[in-house]
Amino acid sequence: MIAAAPGDFAGVPATQLAAVRALGVPLSQAVSVLPEHGILVDALIGYGLRGPLQGATQELITTASGSPAPVVSLDVPSGLDVDSGAALGPALVADATMTLALPKDGLLRPGAERLVGTLYLADIGVPGEVYARLGLAPPPLFREGPLVRLVRSA
Repeated sequence: MIAAAPGDFAGVPATQLAAVRALGVPLSQAVSVLPEHGILVDALIGYGLRGPLQGATQELITTASGSPAPVVSLDVPSGLDVDSGAALGPALVADATMTLALPKDGLLRPGAERLVGTLYLADIGVPGEVYARLGLAPPPLFREGPLVRLVRSA
């Protein structure tokens, strides 16, 4: 399910939508009823959230929240502020969240675990020089593999 018409996507989201379509993933804009799913993958809103969700995105979050299927959020649960860790209005409650490269501050804030669920950190191949320029050490966790559990389930 997508919250906007395919023609409304631009830039990176349009590229990602094209990749999903090339894989043959069925897409629908219907937000009032979700078909039965074994799992819901939340990739509606990531770190770019600026204020409470609105319109079709808010309706889709509300609908998805009523599903019995487990939810896996990509990077950040939709509706969660990545700085404060607070929900900015309706937010999806994830069973697990896979964040990329480094955990966003809000994912680790007290109270955020209610929305984040089990937090995983994925290595996306950020070169060590990038971390150095930012004054950060690369996560040593990646020596164990490309996906590491950071936080126990809420």
